[in-house]
Amino acid sequence: MGGNNRRDSSDGILDRAGPRKNSATASDKQFAASSYKCLFHTRWRLLAYLQLIVGLVTMAVNMYSHYPLFTCGLFLTDGVDWLWYGTWIGLLNVLCGLMGSLANKRGIDDGWHSWLRRSYFMVNCSLLPFANGIGITAYGITLSLYPLLCNSSLPQRFTVITAFITLCLLVLALLLNVLAVVYQVIATRRCKCWICHPKNHSAAGYIRTT
Repeated sequence: MGGNNRRDSSDGILDRAGPRKNSATASDKQFAASSYKCLFHTRWRLLAYLQLIVGLVTMAVNMYSHYPLFTCGLFLTDGVDWLWYGTWIGLLNVLCGLMGSLANKRGIDDGWHSWLRRSYFMVNCSLLPFANGIGITAYGITLSLYPLLCNSSLPQRFTVITAFITLCLLVLALLLNVLAVVYQVIATRRCKCWICHPKNHSAAGYIRTT
């Protein structure tokens, strides 16, 4: 009889522990699900990938337009070929986008993540807008000196069209810079997830709306 009481009491303990375990499991699942819904993490990754793609396309267009097979060995401007700037500016956009995509990886430690996050912000608000602005100015001035479509020289017409495409890509890259800076500043004040505060592991996926 005493054994039955012990069994009953132990069963009661197990019964009481069961709901606690189930509730803990449910909260863990909810916590894990919320960690994948961080808006800052998703949009950070999207902006970084867009910068990477725009930089690669800009480099490809400039290298394609400068290849002698398509330009017949001729360039639009005499002397220094300023249109090569688009290739290097595209490379800067690729490096910045790669830095941003690496900064949102959860596998890196806090030190590297903090460095990448701050470097991504500094490049986006200083070096990259300056480079994109120089490229937009140079391409805009060059295109203002030559007709876009009514051009009798085939190599020059080809170079002008590719320069116009590069100008549009650089404007898009500059807009991505501005969006990345503004969004990172706003999200740093409102977001409490891991991507914004790497040491705050307990608040992963939490977005403060107030």
